[in-house]
Amino acid sequence: MGLTKEKLLLTVQHYKNILNKEKEQFAVALKNQISNNIDAKTLDIKRLQDKIEENQREIEQLHKEQVIIGQEIENIKQSLDVSQSKN
Repeated sequence: MGLTKEKLLLTVQHYKNILNKEKEQFAVALKNQISNNIDAKTLDIKRLQDKIEENQREIEQLHKEQVIIGQEIENIKQSLDVSQSKN
């Protein structure tokens, strides 16, 4: 029951198989981690692009409101001028 060349070779092969399996599992885990990071960054990009578009629409809406308010101010000024000229 001592150590023989055959037992030693079998033990070496057994540990090589374990290491190969661990290497494969690590490669899969690494690939998944990289994929998850890329997916997360892709989602961040999409979210930020959507936010830019939303902000642009809001800016356009505020600009339209500003034009309308400016027109209302001019109408009120004209009305005021007319009223003051009658007095």
